[in-house]
Amino acid sequence: MNLLTRVFAPLAIVCGAAWLLKQLVIVASGGAGAESALIAGLWGTGMLTFLLACAVGTALFLRGAPVWARVLAAAGAIPVAFLTLLVIDLIVESVYRADGWFVDEVPLVLAALVMGALGVQALSSARHP
Repeated sequence: MNLLTRVFAPLAIVCGAAWLLKQLVIVASGGAGAESALIAGLWGTGMLTFLLACAVGTALFLRGAPVWARVLAAAGAIPVAFLTLLVIDLIVESVYRADGWFVDEVPLVLAALVMGALGVQALSSARHP
């Protein structure tokens, strides 16, 4: 398993776990309007690991490219990933007309599921080449 895979897999899995755990904490706290340091911490952990996993994942995906191209692409992946979350949020809000707190969380849940699955897939493919 190369270094980028060793870094990417835990970042992606922690991102997915943090954002999914955030949903459980919101539900346990009563849903709408629930705010706490734990919820904020889980959001921050998820966002940081999401952006870092996107950068490292981009460099990993471009493993045959020159190092300078991988570094530039990884740096560019960070704003692209954040903007992608914003676009998904706009699409969900325009399509999903229900009231409630969960509509605001759908992009995070989708990103959590995708990142968690990518992290697990990276781990399993690295262990079974």
